[in-house]
Amino acid sequence: MDFADSEVFITTLERKVQALQNSSTVAATISEVQYEWCPVCFAPLAAENNPHACRLCKEPFDEERLRKRMVSQISDMIVQVKQSKALQGDRSKALEEVAQRKSELRAKWDAAKSELTRVRRSPMSEDKDRLRALNERFGYLKRELEGVDEKAALIGRLDEMSRQKAELAANITELVDTNQRLKASEAQRLAKAYSEVATETVHFLHHDLPRQDSFQNAETVTFSFGEDKISVDGESYFSASSKVYLKNSFLAAFLFSAARDGQFRHLRFLILDTIEDKGMEPARSQNFQQLLVDRSSSIEADHQVIFATAMINPALDTDEFVVGRRSTHDTRTLLIAG
Repeated sequence: MDFADSEVFITTLERKVQALQNSSTVAATISEVQYEWCPVCFAPLAAENNPHACRLCKEPFDEERLRKRMVSQISDMIVQVKQSKALQGDRSKALEEVAQRKSELRAKWDAAKSELTRVRRSPMSEDKDRLRALNERFGYLKRELEGVDEKAALIGRLDEMSRQKAELAANITELVDTNQRLKASEAQRLAKAYSEVATETVHFLHHDLPRQDSFQNAETVTFSFGEDKISVDGESYFSASSKVYLKNSFLAAFLFSAARDGQFRHLRFLILDTIEDKGMEPARSQNFQQLLVDRSSSIEADHQVIFATAMINPALDTDEFVVGRRSTHDTRTLLIAG
């Protein structure tokens, strides 16, 4: 590659020497041309008395300096060409030696190849048979060892998976135990909440006016949200006004149970607007109103009870309890713009 590169370099230098020699000849010839007309606009050029200035561009013109520069460049390139050719001769000898060495090595290679072919075709000796058997045995043992390594890796993975399985089983057991405890706690909490609501409802039933015998002697109150049913000592059929009283007592029981029990998840807020439905008599309604106020006064937690009535208890008809004005035919509480 160095030899080929140098050949190109020498050729290039020779071309440059020839080009410079041609340029010198051209410069010597052109320097004697005298322009009388501009080659661009064809206007006549003024006479120039300075022989060392260009007649066209008026720049200083030193012919001797230009000639010396070209001669110097040509001399330098000729020296480079001679040096490069001398080095190229050395490279040429080296190439010849390499080529000769290549021929010798190729001959040795061919001889070794022929010998190998001859040896392969000759009958196998007892040692070669043994070597072949050992190679086969080596291959078998190597494959067997790889199988052992694969099994060892598999056993390691199985051990790790067994450990993870044990950890997961322990976590599942712990979660199941926690879930069971939570369910038991929830069941206990729910039973307690139901009991508190039932107790509060019984309190209102015991303090009702003697209108429903089963209310006066009530012992248990049971209810089901799914069946939408409330019963007192297993009985759920009452007069219309008693059903209204039982319903309002049940709703009030939720408020006061939540106000007494900090863990009770229910709003401490109650709005009643049906305490006088189904033929409720004034005395019974006013008694219930007083029960609400008395029960509210006994609670320390913040809470609020709002109920609407057309038969207000006279004892409660004060600014302390009443909000707004009484609704009459002429002055209704709901004013609708006409």
